[in-house]
Amino acid sequence: MATEIKKNRKIDQRWTKLLAARFTPVSDVFLENYSKLKPAIKPVEAMFIIHLLSFKWDRNDPFPSFGKVAGYMGISAAAVRAYARSLENKGYLKRRAVLGRTSRFDLKPLFAALEAHLLKTFQDRAEAVKNKGDSQEDVSGELMKFVLDAMNKVGLKPAASSAQAPAIKTPPKQTDLLDEEDGGGDENTLT
Repeated sequence: MATEIKKNRKIDQRWTKLLAARFTPVSDVFLENYSKLKPAIKPVEAMFIIHLLSFKWDRNDPFPSFGKVAGYMGISAAAVRAYARSLENKGYLKRRAVLGRTSRFDLKPLFAALEAHLLKTFQDRAEAVKNKGDSQEDVSGELMKFVLDAMNKVGLKPAASSAQAPAIKTPPKQTDLLDEEDGGGDENTLT
C-alpha cells in the first residue's frame, strides 16, 4: 500500500512524463502562508520567488539574471527588479552583488519567516486547545497530533526525539531558525 502511494505521488503521475522532466519543488507551507506573513507577500511576488526557486538546485543561493526571470514571467526586467526590491524591503530576500556576475538571491530570511509563522501556528493551535479547558497532557497530545499530521502531509518522518510531545515555547527569533552556514538542518526530518 505505501509503495503504491509513493508511486502515485511521483511527479509524472501528477503532471505527465514529459512535463515531469523539469519541475520546481515548492513548499506547501509557502503556498498556503505567503499571503499571511506580516508584511504579506503579493501573488506576483510569490511567483517571482517560485521562479527564483527554479534556479535553486541545492543549499546555495540562486543567481538568475533579472532578464531571464523577466522572460519567464512575461514582464520587464525593471518589474522583476521592483519585486526583488519590495521583497528585500519586507525582509524576505537579500541580494548580494557579485562583481562581473548576476546577483545572488538569499532566500533564508523568507524561510526563517515561514518557519516562525509555522511555529506560531502550532503555538496558537496549542493555546486554542488549552483554552478549551483540557489538561496539559491533552494539550501536548493534541499539539503532537497536529504536528505529526502536518509532517505526514509533507512526507517527513519525526526524529527519534519527537516521540514525546514538545514543550510549548515562544517561537525563536527568525535569525535563530536557520544555521547561518548551511541554511538549515536535514531536509528529511523535522526536529
